[in-house]
This record gives sequence, C-alpha cells and structure tokens, in this order.
Amino acid sequence: MQPIKRVVIHEVVVSEIIKYIREHNLKQGDKLPTEKELTKLLGVSRTSVREALKVLKANSIIEIVHGSGIYINITDGVILSYYDTDCEYKQILSRLKELAQVRIMVETFCAVEVSQSISTEQLDKLYEIEEQEDKIISNLNGSSEHNVFISLSLESSIVKIYRNAFIIDFHKRIEELWNKYLIAINSMPYTAELRHEDHLNIIKSMASQNKSKIEKSLRNHIQRMIDVLDKLI
Repeated sequence: MQPIKRVVIHEVVVSEIIKYIREHNLKQGDKLPTEKELTKLLGVSRTSVREALKVLKANSIIEIVHGSGIYINITDGVILSYYDTDCEYKQILSRLKELAQVRIMVETFCAVEVSQSISTEQLDKLYEIEEQEDKIISNLNGSSEHNVFISLSLESSIVKIYRNAFIIDFHKRIEELWNKYLIAINSMPYTAELRHEDHLNIIKSMASQNKSKIEKSLRNHIQRMIDVLDKLI
C-alpha cells in the first residue's frame, strides 16, 4: 500500500478556480464570482477560498480590486496548468517532455545524415518552408490563435529528405502527439521571433555540414521546451 498524499483544502480550491476559468473560457479582464459566491459554488469555507485567492493573486493569476471584484489577469495555458492539481495536465507536460527528448534523438540523427549530401535546391526549399511559416505567424500576431500556432514542417521536411519510411512514419506520430499536447495546454514556450531564429540556425548548420553545429542547433531549439517543462512538472 502507498501512503495517501496529504491534501490541503485551499490548494484544491486553487485547482477548482483554475478549472472554472478554463471551463468558462474567461479572458484577461473578465470577472470571477465573488468570494461569497465561490464559497457557495465550491462548498468550502470562506477561509479556504480566501487562502486560494491569496495564492492566485500572489502569482498574478488574478487581481482583486476592493469594492469592485476579482478579475482575471493571466490566461496562459502553461502557467495555469502549473497551479492546477489535476494530474491530467501534469501528465500532458510530462509526455511533452518525453516527446521533446525523442525529437532530439530522431531529428538530430536525420539532420546530420542529410547534411552530408543535401543539395542547394533542398536547402533553398527548407529556407522557403521556414519563411512561409514565419509569415503565417506574423499575420497571426495579436490574434487568439497566435499562441497556439504549432508546426513541425521544417523538421518533418528534414526527416523526409532522409527517406527512411520507418523513421518518417515514426516522426509523423511524434508530430501528431506534439500538436495534440500543445493545443491542450494552449501555449508555446518561446516567441515567434526566437523560433524563427532557431530554425534558421538549424538550416545554416546543415549547410555547413558540421556535425557538432547541427547537433547543437537542434538540441538548443528543443531544449528550450524541456527547460520550461522542467519548471512546471
């Protein structure tokens, strides 16, 4: 038998308030129910609600305006998931980290192998793919879709150039799961500008045919995600 984990009521209340924000699709500036209403909705003491609100306020999730109400301050999916005790989100974050580790192995191997015989035309095509995606992200800037733009088109193209059917199918499955989990947490760990810079560095390193540069460029790019996930899991 395993020991039962001690449950602190106000931590559960924090999780329930996070769920309420998600389920009601509340945005920054939207108003939460009052402290009294939350007490009634959740069936807990007013003290527990107050403690939970203190935690959320301290972490800038909400803003409490005396005489006015409780307002949403942050709706970023990754940040909210950190304060959600629901194990489903923790599992998603853990699986994303595992996928990121697999991506480093598969994509680095393919990029190194492909670089030894890649043609100018193929390199130009990789640049073209990246420029197209950068334009898409720029056009989405400021929209609700901007934070969840997900694509491994560049990485998939590199894998396809290697022309190993088994690896291509395997990477396709990785891509499907990657998209699914990132959509679930509704956020990306780095800016569009940083993503674009990383991708250009990957292509340039492949053009150099320098194995250590290729490994470093790919690892640095994917490691950004792992570093964020390590802080949240």
